[in-house]
Amino acid sequence: MVNHLSNKAPAQTRRRARAVVAAAIEEAPLFQSAPVVDAAASVGFSGVDTLSPLSSVVALAIDELIVCPPHGALVKGWVLGLPGFVKAVRIGSGPRSARIDFASTVPVQRPDVLQAHGFRFGNEQLECGFIAYLPDVVTEGALLHVEVELHSGERGARGITPSRKRGNEAVRAVLEGTDCRYADIDGFFDSVFGPAVRALSTEGLAEPFEVEQVNYGLSPAKPECTLVVPLYGRIDYLEYQLALLSADPASRKLDIVYVLDDPPQRRELLTLAEAAYARFRLPFRLLLSSRNRGFGPASNLGLKAARAPYVAFVNSDVFPVTADCIGRLVARLKKDPKLGAVGPRLLYADGSIQHEGCYFRGLPEFGGWSFVEHTNKGRRPSAEGELLSVPMITAACLVMPTLLAHELEGFDESYVIGDFEDADLCRRIALEKLAVAVDTSVVCHHLERQSQARLGGHWRMNLTLFNAWVHQRRWIGPARQKASKP
Repeated sequence: MVNHLSNKAPAQTRRRARAVVAAAIEEAPLFQSAPVVDAAASVGFSGVDTLSPLSSVVALAIDELIVCPPHGALVKGWVLGLPGFVKAVRIGSGPRSARIDFASTVPVQRPDVLQAHGFRFGNEQLECGFIAYLPDVVTEGALLHVEVELHSGERGARGITPSRKRGNEAVRAVLEGTDCRYADIDGFFDSVFGPAVRALSTEGLAEPFEVEQVNYGLSPAKPECTLVVPLYGRIDYLEYQLALLSADPASRKLDIVYVLDDPPQRRELLTLAEAAYARFRLPFRLLLSSRNRGFGPASNLGLKAARAPYVAFVNSDVFPVTADCIGRLVARLKKDPKLGAVGPRLLYADGSIQHEGCYFRGLPEFGGWSFVEHTNKGRRPSAEGELLSVPMITAACLVMPTLLAHELEGFDESYVIGDFEDADLCRRIALEKLAVAVDTSVVCHHLERQSQARLGGHWRMNLTLFNAWVHQRRWIGPARQKASKP
């Protein structure tokens, strides 16, 4: 059984442990930002295992290597060695090679390794496992290998078979099984998880895909607002949402667009959509993407297809309560040209508040990074309805002028799958000197994240942390100046 680094150990103790491991290999500064490239090691690999003869002084295994295009690699493995013998461990292929800086890796507890090999080296260092990111070690068509260099000058190498995982499966493999908290979180994401996931996401977004449009009925010739609803997982919500919308005559003024971001459910969705239109006779369009690309890209596909002067980004698990809810939000935007985006009051099924706007709060458990908190969440709503100016609103239901959405290029697709895109969009709206607000007189129910029910597991928390890292570095950390307009 593999036990990854626990958040219960004090950060100071964990940093000291990393320093001990690094010293056993070679001294290196803590969280050095780039691996040390060794030109002498860039002589290629013949494919012959020359590492085994060094087993008397070092034991090493690469459990998984995930290629992060164009030339990077996320490496998970472990190493044990006699103190003072090992000078460096490198990963490379063809002319590319880089030394692993163990002080800048994510340490991993490996009691299984200690039990099997620790006695040979008199080593009791539990965190002998590591996760490393190396940005320039993969050469297309060349054999990947791990190389160990001893202080005596001896070298040994062994081939590595890279993982076949790609896309979201590779992102999950990078992030799963690791608990990232407290003071370590900046180093873990700046040096390892952040650049690895960003490289994989960039590759995924660059891959070609196709979009097929299927029309059900005739959409209004001059719609007031385009309703954009991404579908993933719970495609059955389309039926419930259309049932409620069809009961409101005002919905006939809407251009309704559902965007399938879950290709394996294409056939089932077509059957469901046909039945839903036959029952409710409310016109809508389906955009069927050939690839799963996440909430932001799916919403942007809907934005590109928008035909109305206003666009409403709506989750599939949001259901209207107030009559003409979208029309009333559009009326708020028409009335106030200084209003960039507006959303409704969102309630849980029990009538308590899920959303009345959001604010940002630093969480010490996660390095002090800013996270989104919902105002009045869980409380009972007040009777009076008013327009509340707030720092941000959720994209579970967000209405804005279509022209402004195009000018801002929609949701930033740097955020993976779904989290923080709405926070980023609201910050960019603020840069335009426009406000965002909640109209508490307009009410919808929100089941909150039910449309993402298939994305469970510990890796999903780390994916949220990746998106928080992107947001933090862009708006609050060193990269904020690049995000602001002069």
